[in-house]
Amino acid sequence: MRAYSVHRAKPGYRRTLCALVVCLVGVACGDSRFGDNGFTVVPPNPPDLSPPVVVDLLAQRPAPRTDVVWVVDNSCSMAQEQRTLANNFAQFADYFVDSNIDYHMGVVSTGFDDPTERGQFRRVEGQRWITNETQDVDLVFRDMVIMGTQGPPEERGRDQVYGALELLASNPDAPNSGFLREDALLTVVVVSDEDDESALDTKEGFLGWLLSLKEQPERVTFSSIVGPAGGCEGPGGKADSGEQYRWLTEQTGGSNWSICEPDWSSVLEDLGIRSAGLKREFFLSELPDVSTMSILLNHAGVESDLQLGTDVEYVTARNSLYFPAEIPPPDAIVQVRYSTRD
Repeated sequence: MRAYSVHRAKPGYRRTLCALVVCLVGVACGDSRFGDNGFTVVPPNPPDLSPPVVVDLLAQRPAPRTDVVWVVDNSCSMAQEQRTLANNFAQFADYFVDSNIDYHMGVVSTGFDDPTERGQFRRVEGQRWITNETQDVDLVFRDMVIMGTQGPPEERGRDQVYGALELLASNPDAPNSGFLREDALLTVVVVSDEDDESALDTKEGFLGWLLSLKEQPERVTFSSIVGPAGGCEGPGGKADSGEQYRWLTEQTGGSNWSICEPDWSSVLEDLGIRSAGLKREFFLSELPDVSTMSILLNHAGVESDLQLGTDVEYVTARNSLYFPAEIPPPDAIVQVRYSTRD
């Protein structure tokens, strides 16, 4: 190969020779700089090919105001279920008491035929419903839900909800006036081993009325602890399918559990999270390389590291973080740092 030398040639001639030499030695012309006395070849500067680092700031919801209506079956087969509900209530209440949520909780039976029960929240020690100022919440709730089993055989859960929130709350002098608050979330929870036998309206009509209580229908949920499809065998005997209650649950995105579930602690915990309006699952913005993930919880200015696989789980199918045990408290921020997946 013929060699080329660069002397103090005229600038235009020098640029021509430079371009030729650069191309002959296989260096990209765009990687060259020219000076007055010759040229300097600059080594290529390859782009950074490492995956970008993403930081997601995932916010837990603020502490909301929440109104909860419990509808508890008081027919002859419900003695054990009432006790089980009372014994596991702490799992539900923890998400309200520990989070400083402003809440109302009222309890009605399914006995709409009885004028003394029709829409009436059960009064205990002068309290018609529980609030965040109630002392000994667990004991008061126990007295409310262990109501005996002398109720009528026709369980009218929907009618009882309508009676409590409409018939007995429609004017300032009504017994339940003040329970339902305009800016609060509304949760209805039915516990029954029979399907609904309400007479006031169809389940579709009831749903329309229930959702109309809030300007934003998504602020209303209907959850159920009832018989699954086909029924089940519970402690009080066979529990029939709670088809109408389950339909309302599906329509509102509530929580649906079998009344024959042997362990109610997880049932009440799930209901507590949903009713309190808190999130257990948080969605990431990008697909992560899980091996690079670090998670930090910030609440009230206090930071703590969270361990993936112990404190929090990554759900591949949903690209989300799931908190299996202790969930972030209201107003907490979950900071997730990770490299994106190739």
